[in-house]
Amino acid sequence: MKRLITRVGAGATLAATQAQVAFAKVTRPDIDNPVSGGSLGSILASVINALLLFAGAVAVLFLIIGGFRYVVSTGNEQQVDAARKTILYAVLGLIIIFIAFVLTRLIQDYLGFTGDFQVR
Repeated sequence: MKRLITRVGAGATLAATQAQVAFAKVTRPDIDNPVSGGSLGSILASVINALLLFAGAVAVLFLIIGGFRYVVSTGNEQQVDAARKTILYAVLGLIIIFIAFVLTRLIQDYLGFTGDFQVR
């Protein structure tokens, strides 16, 4: 039993040190903070832009899922109808997200905030 505890402890120590080395290699300190704006308005604009980007990605994912469900439905009317609804709602979501993005940009330009969310 003592031998097993020693082995588990040694393995945990080795895993912890290797994870620390891997984490140090992965982190890049030269990445700019997207919310490093000086004012509350620019931070809020950056957060809104990030949320719109995430919502757009989710809508595209649901569009792909709906297309996959449509292809796999094999003629079953209920599955075809569910797939069509998924595609319809995903496209409507993309349209709403696009309108929200445009309105957000117009409001940012009007108020003078420069909260750009840039993906590098």
